[in-house]
Amino acid sequence: MARVQRDVLDMFDVINGFCRYNCSDPRDHLFGLLGLLGNNANMDNLSLTVDYSLSLEALFLTFCYEMLQIMPETDQLFDLLVVLAHAMGFEGVFYGGCQEDEVLEFFRGAGARGGSHVKATVRNTLQAKTVPFQEAATFLAMGVRAQYDMLSGKRIF
Repeated sequence: MARVQRDVLDMFDVINGFCRYNCSDPRDHLFGLLGLLGNNANMDNLSLTVDYSLSLEALFLTFCYEMLQIMPETDQLFDLLVVLAHAMGFEGVFYGGCQEDEVLEFFRGAGARGGSHVKATVRNTLQAKTVPFQEAATFLAMGVRAQYDMLSGKRIF
């Protein structure tokens, strides 16, 4: 289906749909998305490449940072980043009721575990975004499938 509809697949549909499947390597959740969304205009702006030497934390952190550079910061974006985080095994960080210091610690520690691939500027940028990540984790934990306003990207139910 993805190959046939590659030109019409929306990034949010792909992340929300395909991240629910298992992968032998959790990084494949993200690397698979890069292949599925190769013709998506927004994804063309990503500089992320397939690199299995990256730790899970460094890969997720880098993807978040790049998405925040090319996409508007909407509820929908943060919801989908948290769905991806869960698919990659970070449900212990982004869960309903997660605390700001836990989210901050993940972004602080991810760079240290990820080595030189992730710069301090990436961590500093994402540390200021803990509240939207917390809200997204809460909505995911509630099991509510949100709908989004097309113009603002805000959640509507």
